[in-house]
Amino acid sequence: MANSTLATDTRYKHKLHDAEPLKFFIALMDLKPFQNELTNEPKALVILSGIAMYRSLPRQRQMHLLQEILALPNKRLSGHLYGIVGQFTANTAWHPWSMTAKELQSYFASNKAVSDALTEAGFGTPSVSAAAVVGGIYGGLTLGLGGQASATAASAATSNPLLEVAKKLGLKGRITKIGGRMLGVFVIAVIGLNMCATTSAKQAKKELALRGMLDLADY
Repeated sequence: MANSTLATDTRYKHKLHDAEPLKFFIALMDLKPFQNELTNEPKALVILSGIAMYRSLPRQRQMHLLQEILALPNKRLSGHLYGIVGQFTANTAWHPWSMTAKELQSYFASNKAVSDALTEAGFGTPSVSAAAVVGGIYGGLTLGLGGQASATAASAATSNPLLEVAKKLGLKGRITKIGGRMLGVFVIAVIGLNMCATTSAKQAKKELALRGMLDLADY
């Protein structure tokens, strides 16, 4: 985009951001349901780029941006955008694109470390859904695990790799005291933790790539 003066010009290194920035932000922020409204809103591009950079803006500029959002004639769109700002203000993990460069790098590194450690310990579960993990925890607590499942869980939970991971997470002492049904629940919870960490690492990696900040070793 020629002579662009968007707040995000120095952040994103992606051809769509340069050529069609409004489409870029609609995709980045999952705003497809509002595509028509945003396309017809003259201030849409300035507002969306401002939201992306919100946490790096001076306080006065943040307040001005919030006023612009609330002044949008389409109140459904206004409420949704205002809600997004509220979400990442409370917890940046909701929207990794809202993070500063330093925060994003730290978020990626920490989640990747957890995911790599748990996967190395044998808890990588690419074919298991989050719902299945939650169901497994609930079932373990309310109904208990079957004999074979319980034995497998006990074996996994007391294995050297998992104990090493638990040590890194500060949980080793708790594992050695857990038994029976709770041991199986713990193993399922570890799988769930790995799923969350893996998903978070992938989201952060995507954002790092869009900003041109990925190291070769991270590809």
